[in-house]
Amino acid sequence: MTVVLETRALRKDFGALTVTNNVDFALEQGARHALIGPNGAGKTTFINLLMGNVAPSSGTVVLAGQEIDGLRTDQRIRRGLVRTFQINQLLTGLTVLENVQLATIERDGLGNRILLARQQQRRAAEEAYALLTSLGLADVALSKVSDLPYGRQRLVEVVIALALKPKVLLLDEPAAGVPPADSHRMLELIATMPTDLAVLIIEHDMELVFRFAHRITVLSQGAVLRHGTPKEIIEDPDVQAVYLGAPKHD
Repeated sequence: MTVVLETRALRKDFGALTVTNNVDFALEQGARHALIGPNGAGKTTFINLLMGNVAPSSGTVVLAGQEIDGLRTDQRIRRGLVRTFQINQLLTGLTVLENVQLATIERDGLGNRILLARQQQRRAAEEAYALLTSLGLADVALSKVSDLPYGRQRLVEVVIALALKPKVLLLDEPAAGVPPADSHRMLELIATMPTDLAVLIIEHDMELVFRFAHRITVLSQGAVLRHGTPKEIIEDPDVQAVYLGAPKHD
């Protein structure tokens, strides 16, 4: 499979503190990959390095075969690297449709235009509605985001990310704050994503992780502890010791 996102010896130091320690990582086209680890393992810093929110001390990030270390976050997004956040970034005073419509306008480089032609506005609205329909959220298209339960808001945030047509989607704790009874909706949404889209999920909900991921990377103290399949990760004694806990015995 083609590698679409890669880090090579990626490192970040804050003074004497190393928070990302020479991380080598590869994400293939169509991957369903999870990044896990204890609090303080360096997961958020790693994602910030990928997105350009933080500059690396050394090492490089490669997207679709090209080094992107010198690119701003918005430039990385336009090249197909898109992220959701632990706390949603929605415009709560607008409708769901308007939020997704704005994402399509921004994706096409029209976000800085004060006035858009009616045809462009209509095309963006039609695309946004079609995407919501395909993902089973047409029923809330005209609802204000502020009127939706939090679980639905998190789903809308993922739809907005998909509207940007990413090559790589980073889901930063998409189930955070979502009631357990609603977390299945997130899995259903992920299951409908294009099969050629590479998805990396950062999540503490291990049930969601093990249902979603084909591969898992475990970070500990800023370094990669293990890469492997869910079965290999859950049975690994080092992973059990630092994160999952000892296995249960009957």
